[in-house]
Amino acid sequence: MLADTTVEAFIGNFKVKKRIQRECQQSHVLSLLLWNFNMDDLLTKLQTNYWYAYSQGLADGLVSLLEGMDRLTMMGSMQRVINFVNI
Repeated sequence: MLADTTVEAFIGNFKVKKRIQRECQQSHVLSLLLWNFNMDDLLTKLQTNYWYAYSQGLADGLVSLLEGMDRLTMMGSMQRVINFVNI
């Protein structure tokens, strides 16, 4: 299982750090299959509903990138993506 995983995000000199609390056991074939089904569905929904954010599934996570006019706009846009993923 993933343990002690921390996610960091940087915007200029501003840094946010959060510890991941959900875990997924990676040693079973079924875990990988379920991960792929869920990730494919999630990426499709992100691409459709949040076209302004480029999202990519990784081996054990998700990254979403975006660009914007200013920090406040980008923070609001990214927060909408984060809220959707956390549902």
